[in-house]
Amino acid sequence: MTVHKFVLPMFVLSLMTVACEEKKAADAEATSGTPAAAEAAPAVPASEAAAQAADANGVAAPAVQEAVLPGPQEVCVALTEAAKAKDESKILAASTPATATAFAAEGAKDHIVAILAGATCGTFTIDGDSATVALGTSEPIKQATFSKAADGWKFDGAAFLAKYPVAVVKEKAKKAAAKVQHKASGHGKKHH
Repeated sequence: MTVHKFVLPMFVLSLMTVACEEKKAADAEATSGTPAAAEAAPAVPASEAAAQAADANGVAAPAVQEAVLPGPQEVCVALTEAAKAKDESKILAASTPATATAFAAEGAKDHIVAILAGATCGTFTIDGDSATVALGTSEPIKQATFSKAADGWKFDGAAFLAKYPVAVVKEKAKKAAAKVQHKASGHGKKHH
């Protein structure tokens, strides 16, 4: 009986050791990036994975930094640089989709690019998912509006155009109105 009492616990201990080694091997395979492990392991954000690795090993893993997106002022600086270079693709890349639509209006693109090319980005104010950046320091100061998107802050050209409409369109409208008024008053007719 004494052998039986000794062998049974050793047998159970051996089984537990084998089971632990198999679990460790499965865990190692899951973190090694093999295709079978990738399918079996649930997706874990990098910051959580680092924390889990630190907990499992008892050693602090290096912190994974998430990408820090540039703020509205940095986007404004990139936008003004793109405007100075007259690089429409960079301007639109730093802008909301509504900006491309706003650029389609007569004279709008040239108007916005001219203002941005001559501007310097000043102080900014953030209010939730919206921000304004002062363009320049001389009066009157224009304010560029930025909207927060999933991929960072974007210039809202449509809002900018609504605040600061194209002067060319206003001048054309004044000239057209003056022409119509001139004809209506009889001054437009030739007298013999």
